Amino acid sequence: MVWKFSLVIKRMNKNNFKELEEILISKRPDDGQQTMTNLNTNIGMFGLASNLVDLFLPKVFNVISKSLENNNKKESQFPKVK
Repeated sequence: MVWKFSLVIKRMNKNNFKELEEILISKRPDDGQQTMTNLNTNIGMFGLASNLVDLFLPKVFNVISKSLENNNKKESQFPKVK
């Protein structure tokens, strides 16, 4: 009976969270190649998005402003009838 009790106490002294951490670390790949691939992919996507915004957003504003200017010019070409 004393032997079983000492076995139970030894198991209780081990922290379950540390045991879980050890299990997760042992299952995780050591090289980190997948993490680096994911990180490089994300950096590339953010770079692409920033380039698209940088290239096309000013042109969109120019197109909108030109169309608004053209609408104002068309209205001012014809005299208003009273």
